[in-house]
Amino acid sequence: MPPKQLSTVLLAVCATFLALAAPLLAGDPDMLQDFCVADYKSLNGPLRLNGFPCKRPENVTADDFFSSALALPGNTGNPVGSAVTAANVEKLPGLNTMGVSMSRVDYAPWGVNPPHTHPRATEIIYVLEGSLDVGFVTTAGKLFARTVCKGELFVFPRGLLHYQKNNGDAPAAAISAFNSQLPGTQSLALALFAASPPVPTDVLARALQIDGGLVEAIKSKFPPMRGGCLSGAGGEEKNGGNSDGRGRDQGAGMKERHGPSKQANEFSAPKRLPVMVFVFFLLQEIIMYIVGQAEKEEAGCSGMPAQAEKEAECHHAPEKDAECLDHSPEEEAEEKAECPDSLEEEEEADASS
Repeated sequence: MPPKQLSTVLLAVCATFLALAAPLLAGDPDMLQDFCVADYKSLNGPLRLNGFPCKRPENVTADDFFSSALALPGNTGNPVGSAVTAANVEKLPGLNTMGVSMSRVDYAPWGVNPPHTHPRATEIIYVLEGSLDVGFVTTAGKLFARTVCKGELFVFPRGLLHYQKNNGDAPAAAISAFNSQLPGTQSLALALFAASPPVPTDVLARALQIDGGLVEAIKSKFPPMRGGCLSGAGGEEKNGGNSDGRGRDQGAGMKERHGPSKQANEFSAPKRLPVMVFVFFLLQEIIMYIVGQAEKEEAGCSGMPAQAEKEAECHHAPEKDAECLDHSPEEEAEEKAECPDSLEEEEEADASS
């Protein structure tokens, strides 16, 4: 096979390999059946799973894949002026194993969705009404911020601290999509000042470089967080239950019933990524080696040295001896025979002069 054609085939194989490996890099584990509708009732049993157990297929209905949770705006009458209504696997059982979820965010005039993170998902936000000032902070401390208007999108990378603010005097609304059935939400303010049991005051005072009395004053503004419970399929999220409407981890109810939410990340993409990178570069090296060998074969005699090629040509074509070899036996004999004559001619020329 010609090297160019071989290279094309091998690159196609490489692309196919990466396409097949793509599910391993998803936010959630890949699904193994058509659907796995979450069976909330089984959470009361002894079984502990990463995610939710599947409802028996004969008990699944169309309603398991339907929700009207995002149809109505949330109540923004809280100190921060925002409300988040989630449509995740806790509210829509058909999302189990699907690796996607959504939420609706409503903002009062000048309302803020305070700084928070989604440890298990990337977020993309679409502005329905109004305009928002949004931003996220990288692990290097750099802020990426801009204004997003109606009909526009913005992406918040997985796990990075981000926020949104309504920059107008009219209500605003947005839809967020996630690449996880349960992305989780951790509010920075609530994590620091409303954890249960509380983060020690002296730790916060030293970290924030403020007085301990001020830390206690801030803590008094945030009631301690408590793990919520599943309300069942189609249940409504209580907006404003915490000060920002989303301070409670959306997986808190699941956490107490079937193990720590940390289990969701035990075999997640970050742990598989180094293996995938190693396999990719190994495959690349194999491809380059095969292509190099093919090019040598096309050049002739499987990479035979140039002198060996000349000798082979001379063996099969004696008439080209003078062209193929640098010093043939005949040439050497002629040079020896010519040398004495040339010396005598030089001596005669000197004598005559």
